[in-house]
Amino acid sequence: MSHPGTPTNSDPRRGESPPPSEQEEHANSTPRILIVDDIDAIHDDFRKILAPEGRNQELGDIEAVIFGEKASECPEFRFEIVSAFQGEQAVEIVRDAQREGRPFSLAFVDMRMPPGIDGLETVVKMWEHDPDLQVVISSAYSDYTWAEIYNKLGHSDRFLLLRKPFDNAEVLQQACGLTAKWQLARQASLRMSELERMVEERTRVLRGEISERRAAEAKLQHAATHDMLTGLVNRSHLIERIERCIDRRRREDGFEYAVLFLDCDDFKSINDSLGHEFGDELLKALAERLVGTLRKLDTVVRAEGDITARFGGDEFVVLLSGLKRSSDATDVAERITRHMAEPFVLRGTEVNTSVSLGIAIGADRHDTPDELIQDADAAMYRAKSSGKAAHAVFDEHLFEHQVQRLKLENELRKALELGQFRVVYEPIVDLRSHSLIALEALLRWAHPTRGLLPPADFLQVAEDAGLLAEGSEGVHVMVGEVSAGLAGEEGPIGLAG
Repeated sequence: MSHPGTPTNSDPRRGESPPPSEQEEHANSTPRILIVDDIDAIHDDFRKILAPEGRNQELGDIEAVIFGEKASECPEFRFEIVSAFQGEQAVEIVRDAQREGRPFSLAFVDMRMPPGIDGLETVVKMWEHDPDLQVVISSAYSDYTWAEIYNKLGHSDRFLLLRKPFDNAEVLQQACGLTAKWQLARQASLRMSELERMVEERTRVLRGEISERRAAEAKLQHAATHDMLTGLVNRSHLIERIERCIDRRRREDGFEYAVLFLDCDDFKSINDSLGHEFGDELLKALAERLVGTLRKLDTVVRAEGDITARFGGDEFVVLLSGLKRSSDATDVAERITRHMAEPFVLRGTEVNTSVSLGIAIGADRHDTPDELIQDADAAMYRAKSSGKAAHAVFDEHLFEHQVQRLKLENELRKALELGQFRVVYEPIVDLRSHSLIALEALLRWAHPTRGLLPPADFLQVAEDAGLLAEGSEGVHVMVGEVSAGLAGEEGPIGLAG
């Protein structure tokens, strides 16, 4: 059922209205008034006061024939009236009007509109979307005192109070005054905008300074996403690009990409022997040659899809996007390894180095960039273990190894909490006198299913997981409670093999 005062071809309960026509656009200067009340008759009353029916067109034409012109009429105020019957509906209408660029100049709001939000809360929410909206609170009864209303809405000139039953002249006077005030404020805002444009025109002489500022901002932006030493993109930018590849693989069947993790062999010894400045020059030369190598591989990898990033220290990551086939990543790795093995000439000194390289092919199981990078890192360590200037591809064997390693790390943490570590003592005997001269403390892990484990089975994982601390004499110490087998005391102990 339609309600009086609602726009035609619209659902009054939802506050939706059809897109404005050209005529409505031209008439946009007509003040728009929103009536918010849950009683239909109130909407009729407001409409009779603020939007009376115009004079009959035919009668006006007859008057023009008889008297030579239309009879003089009393001036009429023109308002566009829109109705809302609940507070939530009114808030939606005001929000949509702002989005459409057709805001309301005034809203008459009732205080009691069960079962939804009351008029006071409605005003607060409407102002969140349109702070310039003028409001008249019209009510016979209210759950708030006038003092409470002012405390809630603030001592503002944006609202007035009107008690029911109201006088027609009173309503019309408030409508005319507040809409005129709203229009003047908009005109003032337009004039201010015009003044700002004039100021902008007069500040053309400052364009040089603005251009310099923009260049500085561009440098800052570049610095935020690039490595300062090599000029390559940094980790944060690389992570973003890998995320795009992960998302694209989910959308496109057959999309191939890979991550290559590179580590410069023996870089530490070069850095220590020739100095950090020389090491920095070597890193820049490595980056330049690496990028140049990738640009020569357009037939294998789309150049615009490749990203090389300095990951930290002497480590680099290469993202190969849009591979024709996953095996292309191995071809790229072989070319990189071969080009990096060529000598570098820095400051007249010839430097021979190489890189170890791990490859992780993007797969459906990869949900985050870190997973890919970790896989490539694990493959790189396997390549290093086989010798310098080598590369390796992350496979299911490495994946299973990582799963087992993660499982062991979790078991170690739990073992520390449960006190599963034990100390056993190995006697040291003087063979000449057959007397006991010392005891060597040895750590053992009383694993609940695997039995008593020596440190060789878990020490490296514990160190990588940060479960070891340095003792006073440089001895590794377990961070946690360890039970001493002979002494019966508890506390951290040195790890002996």
